Amino acid sequence: NILFMISQSGHLGDVILTAPAFQSIKDTWPEAKIDIFVGKKGLPALRLLPGYSDIIVEQAFPGILKTLNNLVNYQPPSKVYDLLLCFSEVASTTVIAYKIRARKKIGYNWQGRGLFFDISLKYRKNRINLKSLGLELVKQAGCCIPSKINLNYSCCEFELLDSPYMVIHPGSTDPQKIWPVEKYEQVATMAKKRLGLTSVFIGTDAEKDLNSYLSKSSLGLDLSGKTTLEELVFIIKNAKLFLGND
Repeated sequence: NILFMISQSGHLGDVILTAPAFQSIKDTWPEAKIDIFVGKKGLPALRLLPGYSDIIVEQAFPGILKTLNNLVNYQPPSKVYDLLLCFSEVASTTVIAYKIRARKKIGYNWQGRGLFFDISLKYRKNRINLKSLGLELVKQAGCCIPSKINLNYSCCEFELLDSPYMVIHPGSTDPQKIWPVEKYEQVATMAKKRLGLTSVFIGTDAEKDLNSYLSKSSLGLDLSGKTTLEELVFIIKNAKLFLGND
């Protein structure tokens, strides 16, 4: 059996955007066993990815010298992997990937971190989306590009609207990524008048105030903090349109 290690210690969205690459590995090597190294913030997203063998949760050592601490203190799994794919360019994660034993390691060359890998790709920050970056990585491993992405949400049912709708996610943990509120308000109002689409606003509890304002001003629906991750995928998949930041 081929043994893979996938490393992605980012947030929920980062982990979800590795799904095409994950599917690519499964399609190319159906019998492969895949372990996933993941950060605590991205851990819930693994419920959407089918077919992995084991989860290794990041136990990063905090502090200014986090990367150095990881290099000295991190104890990798005893397994020897056939291939390690590192989808994160973060220094501490790259160092941990370096310490994991694998016959071949593929990752990004970002600020000199390509030295840790047998094959490294230029990390084109802000010039290409994470989905495409991930697929570029698995191509280097000889994987085929998947024609369909499978996520674990098929048993999910969520009663929403009988009429067509669009989904809007106006919030972000990074204020620099947020589109002006009035722009979202204009789009939601226009979609209702011209296209007959009701706007469904999604997000966490932290985004309730923003989504409550937008849903009232555009006669939409606020689902902030009211859905599971699986329900959220179901809702987005059945929407006519999605609008969000980043």
